[in-house]
Amino acid sequence: NVEARYPRIDKPYRFDTKAGKKGKSVPCDATEDGASYELDFVLDKDQAKELYTIMQKAYKNAKGRDKSWDEKLNMPFKKQEDGTFLGKAKLRAAYDGVPTSLPDQFDAKNKRLEEGFMLTTGSTVHVAVELIPYKIAATGASGVSLRLRGVQVLKYLPYKPPSPFGEEEGFNADEEAASPFKEESSNADNMFEAEETTSEDDPFADEVEEPVKRKSKKASDDDDDDDDIEDIISSWGSDKD
Repeated sequence: NVEARYPRIDKPYRFDTKAGKKGKSVPCDATEDGASYELDFVLDKDQAKELYTIMQKAYKNAKGRDKSWDEKLNMPFKKQEDGTFLGKAKLRAAYDGVPTSLPDQFDAKNKRLEEGFMLTTGSTVHVAVELIPYKIAATGASGVSLRLRGVQVLKYLPYKPPSPFGEEEGFNADEEAASPFKEESSNADNMFEAEETTSEDDPFADEVEEPVKRKSKKASDDDDDDDDIEDIISSWGSDKD
């Protein structure tokens, strides 16, 4: 039950710095450098708390974790002005030159949608993800990525293709006009039309730092960790955010 934002899961995409004024994601071959499937999604505060807690547990229990990892999982979401949070799920389009499968997409009745179905921003979806704790040796950064596995579309917003023209004075299709022909109805709606991704800056370009309360560096039990998580997530709704 999250709102889809900037879905790019019908085909592989990569960010092209030369496209548009500020660069944008463009379709590409699965084996191109940076090719991936991506989906941002809007969480309310309770959903963000729940997902953060699950990610924190995965981070704590990561295989191969050692003292060089950060003690706590940094804030993984971007807080918006309306108090909601943006999460991000991603799947690389290829590993070692071998393409990965497209993320599965299903309708509300759990029927698999055709390959190439184009999800739209604003649609309501369930998102299936795999939690991948990581540490980047080159930078020392650590965290938990959400690997996109599938989407179930609960509410779909039809596609409105963009126009290369501006608004002008003149013919208005909404105005009634006399016609000698009988009006025909059509049910040939195209479910594969989806709202084109804009060239807005990626909301995850700037990382968000959230206040994290640190305890003294000593062994602590699971209860202490749970208290630390509550300290972090309880600050999300404060006036200091």
